[in-house]
Amino acid sequence: TVCDGFVVFAMAQATLRLQGARGLSSLACAGRRALGVVRSAARCIVRIHVRDATLALGESWAAHALMTSALDSDEHRDLLPALHAALYGAGPAARSIADEAHRLVGVLISEDGPAARLFGRGGPRAMIPLQRRLLQRLCFDFGALGLAPQLAQLAASHARGTMWELDAIQDLLHALTVRSDATDGVGPPPPMAELSLAISAVVAGPYLQLARAQRLLGRALATCAQTWLLGALRPGERACLRSRWGDADALLREALEAHGRAVDLDTAALRSASASMGGNEAHGEVAQDCAEEALAMACAGGIGSRRAALELGRSLAALGEFWHSVAYVSAQLLADGECPLIVGVDGEAAANAALDTFEDAVRLFRVASSDDCPIEVSRDYAEILLGYGKVILCFFEDLDSCKVESPLEQALKLYEELLGRSHPRTCHLRKVCLHI
Repeated sequence: TVCDGFVVFAMAQATLRLQGARGLSSLACAGRRALGVVRSAARCIVRIHVRDATLALGESWAAHALMTSALDSDEHRDLLPALHAALYGAGPAARSIADEAHRLVGVLISEDGPAARLFGRGGPRAMIPLQRRLLQRLCFDFGALGLAPQLAQLAASHARGTMWELDAIQDLLHALTVRSDATDGVGPPPPMAELSLAISAVVAGPYLQLARAQRLLGRALATCAQTWLLGALRPGERACLRSRWGDADALLREALEAHGRAVDLDTAALRSASASMGGNEAHGEVAQDCAEEALAMACAGGIGSRRAALELGRSLAALGEFWHSVAYVSAQLLADGECPLIVGVDGEAAANAALDTFEDAVRLFRVASSDDCPIEVSRDYAEILLGYGKVILCFFEDLDSCKVESPLEQALKLYEELLGRSHPRTCHLRKVCLHI
């Protein structure tokens, strides 16, 4: 729990500094136990800075107060507005504090920074949800993408063996992906140590019956294999991967199986949700090139069916990403004079599979989402449109010219709405759209 000597001392110290001895004494004399004192002190500390501060589900006042107190010094106090904007939506708009967000992330990941004891493996576990939210807000929303993998790695390490482990590893892979997208692939290759952590956690953990765990496993394996095939591994990493997996094609086959399991699990969940709503239980698997059954169930079912359909859409999009990766690697190797068959298919077949699978994912999202859907659904839809648009741009340019508005242009509109026009991902996508 967060009620240990370190936290109690930090709470008392911060309360004394901000409210004086009378403030802490009044709390202690109220007859509460130590944990109650800590909670009350923490709430006071946070609301001195942000009067209407509220917490997200699963977060604690103690974690928020420790984070605020860690930065409440002469050296870092100018970063508090960025922290409060990230945690409470308070203060200046996100796009006006992009530089401060980058500086704040740099402070948070510093080994000798004020948050080192909070975010490390020995820090309070109550910090983990807050770490994940700071990653989402400061990096993904505010645009500090260059440092996102380091902040995500801290959270993934801290969350190992906890209920947040899978979510934190998923954040790490997303951080690696968005950094690569925003920089056009320029920069260091994905660190295989981090991806190996993700793979090991999913394979060894109690997550194998979760579709999103299978999606995560498939993405991690495919990223390792693509980096291997394109010759971008760091020294020593090839031998490490070879000793475990044999060769890159074996990695890709394992990734394909993981994505197939994710689709199967989500299809079963959609059927179950449809049946519970009084729908007719359909039979037969959702084929890679057709999701008519899923679309019918999503249209006929209630909110449970729509949620299940969105999950299936996510799994189909992940499978589409896999086939796009295979097609891309095949094209690169073909340009070097090789004629490879990767997982038994050539580049043209992989590109067609990517196109068909993304089309099914887009259709499912359009059917299953609603006007009042959460922002997370809109973000996921923008990501799916981006992946779909990349496949068309790379392999089917004639298709793009036939559309009134290309998937990339649709994704750009969503990015501008969700992230702002000056966000690095928006700017990158705008440059891509200008060259269509």
